[in-house]
Order: sequence, then structure tokens, then C-alpha cells
Amino acid sequence: MKCVLDAAESVRLAELNRYSGKSKEEVAAIRIQTAFLGYLARRALRALRGLVRLKMLVEGSAVKRQTTSTLKCMQNLSRVQSQINSRRIRMSEENQALQKQLLQKCAKEIESLQVPPKPEPKRCTKPKLFRLYTEERLAEKKKRDLRYAE
Repeated sequence: MKCVLDAAESVRLAELNRYSGKSKEEVAAIRIQTAFLGYLARRALRALRGLVRLKMLVEGSAVKRQTTSTLKCMQNLSRVQSQINSRRIRMSEENQALQKQLLQKCAKEIESLQVPPKPEPKRCTKPKLFRLYTEERLAEKKKRDLRYAE
């Protein structure tokens, strides 16, 4: 208790030294002004704290909303890209399978179109030679057409 009284006494003495040479009215005016300025400063600080708190709430929720929206968009984009890649791979595999089937089909057709070599008759007349020649030319033309069709 004695420490508190000593502290109060030292504050009072410091005030007397600070306001020495001034009238009681001036000292009272200075104290009133000081108290009022302190009140205004505390009120401004309280308002500022409220604004900071409000700003944190508003910006926090806005940032969360923006972040979740961005994350959802990125997930959707990733999903679409993976679907496109899988579709490309599937189409490529289907194309390769179709090309393989077409090649096999063409090979079978070529084999079926090949005419086995006929033994030449010992004695060929002009009409027989002409017929053999035209058959060979037709077979060659079919082969050539099939090659161009590929």
C-alpha cells in the first residue's frame, strides 16, 4: 500500500514540476484537453480495430470463395483434359485396328485375284495366245488398281 502512495505522490510532484509557473485555470484546461484527446484517440483506435476485423472477415470469405471457385475450375479442366487424352488414345487404337483389318482384307482379295500360272499349250493358235495375253493384262490391271486404292 505504501508503494502505491509513493507512486501517486511521485506522479503529483512530476505534474507540479511540469506545470510550474502556470495558473490553476491553465493547468485545468491542459488536463481537460489531454483527457479529451485521450478519449478521442481511444475511440479512433476502437473504430480502427472494428474496421480491421470487418475487413478480415470480408476479405477472408471472399478469398475463400475465390479459391474454391478456382480450385473447382482447375479440377474440371483436369478432368476434361484426361477425357480428351483417353478419347484420343482410344480413337488411335481403333484406327490401328481398322487399318490392320483393311490390310488383311486387301491381302485376301489380292490372293484371290491372283491367277495360278497355266501351263502353256504345246501348240498355241493366235486366238488362244490373244486370250492368254488379255487375261494376264487384266490380272495385272486389277493388281495395279488395288495398289492404287490403298
